[in-house]
Amino acid sequence: MSFSSEILAERLVRAFGDPDAIGELLTADAEWWITPTVGVLGSPSVGRESIVAAMRIIFGDLWKDAEVVVHHVVGNDDIGAVRFTLRAKARQLGDRSYENEYSVWVRRSGDHIDRVWEYLDVAWSTAQLQT
Repeated sequence: MSFSSEILAERLVRAFGDPDAIGELLTADAEWWITPTVGVLGSPSVGRESIVAAMRIIFGDLWKDAEVVVHHVVGNDDIGAVRFTLRAKARQLGDRSYENEYSVWVRRSGDHIDRVWEYLDVAWSTAQLQT
């Protein structure tokens, strides 16, 4: 069974909160780039194991109860993109609510993803996380 880039992109963002499910969608040599000003993890993360380890930090130490609301999914050949809202609880701030708009782009390689580009409003994210 072959999955389109749109299906893989949407599955990826719907897996936010579950590092193992994210890892299952990636090739062994996948690369994940995130807006450099995020400053939480290095970018890009290279290799499925490295990415899953980063996701364990993000969805373990930083966020809990992640919820994704998908707004748009588009794709063309091997490139897919999703615009969505991520809601979660910020662990480091006593489970304060967090909400931000994201855009994730992926490149499909067969039935997996080999490249991810993640964009978010870092200023808004930072403002919500200030104590």
